[in-house]
Amino acid sequence: MTPDADGIFRTWQWATYFYVNAAPQWQKVNAGNWLTIEKNARTIADRLQQDIIVYTGTHGILTLPHINGTQVPITLSPNGITVPKWSWKIIMSPLSNAAIAFVTSNDPYRTSMQSDEFICPDICRQYGWYTVSFDTFSKGFTYCCSVDSLRAVVSDIPDDVNATTILGL
Repeated sequence: MTPDADGIFRTWQWATYFYVNAAPQWQKVNAGNWLTIEKNARTIADRLQQDIIVYTGTHGILTLPHINGTQVPITLSPNGITVPKWSWKIIMSPLSNAAIAFVTSNDPYRTSMQSDEFICPDICRQYGWYTVSFDTFSKGFTYCCSVDSLRAVVSDIPDDVNATTILGL
């Protein structure tokens, strides 16, 4: 979940390839909008000239339609590791007590999304994070929300992730 490009030292970069740091993610998504979010984190740290804190996780289980139309939960093997429906990343500036949460669909085969499927309200445009590729489903449909609105749905966000304002780009 942490990109190797975030590691300063080669040993830190290598550590990102172990399973403790991994969740199943389609390569199209990983090399698409998820990569954009990772680059955004480095960009904002550079722009602010400060260390940022990044939290990453997953939510839900991806399902895909069976030939008969029923939704089937996706796993890496029978009764194996489940593939997440959503990946999320929180970028937080402790100095300004500001944060933004990104949510990315792990389904590159979707073609649309209904507003009631969003797990939190989209605020990307309001805070300068929106990019046209975020609407490209094959790259992992992506949107932004406040940490509090994401936490209302995703219960495993650490308690120490608190921000009084939204982090803008």
